[in-house]
Amino acid sequence: MTDEASISVNPGGYEPRCKACNFPGHEEHDKALLTGKLSDSEYAKIVGCTSKSIARHRAHIAKEIALSAQAQAIISADELFKSVQDEAVVVRELRDTARDEGDIELALKAVDRALKCIELYAKIQGIIKDQPTVNITLNAEWIALRTTIITALEPFPDARRAVVDALP
Repeated sequence: MTDEASISVNPGGYEPRCKACNFPGHEEHDKALLTGKLSDSEYAKIVGCTSKSIARHRAHIAKEIALSAQAQAIISADELFKSVQDEAVVVRELRDTARDEGDIELALKAVDRALKCIELYAKIQGIIKDQPTVNITLNAEWIALRTTIITALEPFPDARRAVVDALP
């Protein structure tokens, strides 16, 4: 006799012994479970397992959702990168045409656009990081809070030492 829980409907990484993951059409039931349209016990009856098994199955759903979101982010970044590359080709063609026709002003504008494409490419690749860096250790509010915490711990020298050592 075959153990149905050990056969995966989708061999793409589902938990091998989770009945819910291996239940045909489980994705629709997962959606209903997450939206509250289906309870753990109702889902368990459909699949033929316990409510505790469905509670454990929720972790599999969360892992799959996280992987899906990560995959979508990668696809979006790849599409953006491809668009930048395509635009860079067009800009180079315009620059070359302008230079060949002797239109220096247009050629310079094309070079400016090319540089912007290169900058965007570098940002996408993480070569250029333009997010502001915040150093809270220099912030007056942080210094005041840190001083308050350390002062409040004066009656507890061991705790005070541990906090001082742990804080930046």
